[in-house]
Amino acid sequence: MDDICQRYHSMDFIEEDGITFVVFYDEKGTLVAKHEIPHQDVTEAIRLNGENN
Repeated sequence: MDDICQRYHSMDFIEEDGITFVVFYDEKGTLVAKHEIPHQDVTEAIRLNGENN
């Protein structure tokens, strides 16, 4: 986890054409990584988070 923190300064979630991505930026605001999040994983995370509220 420390390795990830050193490489990425911030992250954001975006949606393009119905696909959700998590994007990572370095300390200069430069995009360094973009990964697709399958919808089933997003739905499951929302469901689990809702159960804990």
